[in-house]
Amino acid sequence: MILPRTDIKKIGIVRANGLGDFVFALPAIKALRETFVHAEIVYIGKPWHDAFLSHRKELVDRVTVIPEPGIKIGIEPYCNSIYAKEFFIQQQEEAFDLVFQMHGGGQQSNPFVKLMKPRLSVGLTSPDAMPLDINVPYYLYQHEVLRYLELVAAVGALANSYEPTLKLYDRDVEELKQAGIIKVPYIVLHAGASERRRRWGVQKFKEVARYFLDQGFYIYLSGSGDEKEITGQLADISETHVKDLAGKLSLNGLAALLSGAVMMVSNDTGPLHLARALGTATVGIYWVGNLITAGPVKMGLHKVCISWRNTCPLCQKDFTKEDVSQRKDCTHDTSLVDDITVEELLENVQLLLNSVLLRQKQL
Repeated sequence: MILPRTDIKKIGIVRANGLGDFVFALPAIKALRETFVHAEIVYIGKPWHDAFLSHRKELVDRVTVIPEPGIKIGIEPYCNSIYAKEFFIQQQEEAFDLVFQMHGGGQQSNPFVKLMKPRLSVGLTSPDAMPLDINVPYYLYQHEVLRYLELVAAVGALANSYEPTLKLYDRDVEELKQAGIIKVPYIVLHAGASERRRRWGVQKFKEVARYFLDQGFYIYLSGSGDEKEITGQLADISETHVKDLAGKLSLNGLAALLSGAVMMVSNDTGPLHLARALGTATVGIYWVGNLITAGPVKMGLHKVCISWRNTCPLCQKDFTKEDVSQRKDCTHDTSLVDDITVEELLENVQLLLNSVLLRQKQL
């Protein structure tokens, strides 16, 4: 069943996960906006989505925050809470014409969408997930951007661009100004990541920081409040030319910081993908499996350092299997990218710096 385009008055998007996940969905969200021009688009996500999207009306009209504990706990125990029951009653009263499930393979999120009772449900579906009205197969090794473009194309929403892009607003810049004077030119380093397997060594980041200091750059360290132990080690390099901003900026302020940077060097994590969406040059550190799903869409302003390791360094567990559960059998959180050398990364930095400086001269 495909609803006539003129009948689509309200669209819901369920995607209550991280920053990088949001960035990957941007082309699909824009395709929906351009296709269903008269429809209201409601993003169903987390509190940070509300704060970040409240002034970005070109993307969505409003955000509905899912009550904790959210989707992760599983739909049955979740439905037993009074907050969840009220939430689903409210979503049913919204009378969505279309709801898109963009939250993984659907084991927990497809039942979530069904309880919202839209006229038409569309989503990613793995073999063990509850089917929706329209299902797009979920495969682990598919680029995230293309995954969600394929999803919205199932209802006729075709993208004009497949590269994630974001606008910067005055309120984003104002927050950065209030955080302190930004000295230019500067580089942003991000040495953290929610998953330890994606973290490059702090000592290696120190060597990279020293390189940039020798080149005359200031350095700003980005990170969450939980990553202050990491950024603190890097901040010790220089009291005057390195500033630790971990936990001090909202995503709006972080967007302004990244937008003004000459370059960002980062592990594969949300702020790296945000930087790319803002048009900032980046050098990303990747395990090869993550590069397939989360690498840059275009390479003109971006370089990647790749670890081709396919087993856990400690137990030799295979990390390339399609079955995600097999990857979880390994409980070691040792880095999968620490075999990337400082020399390799700096070679990419130098190539990209030359490209960025040449581009600036041509503008």
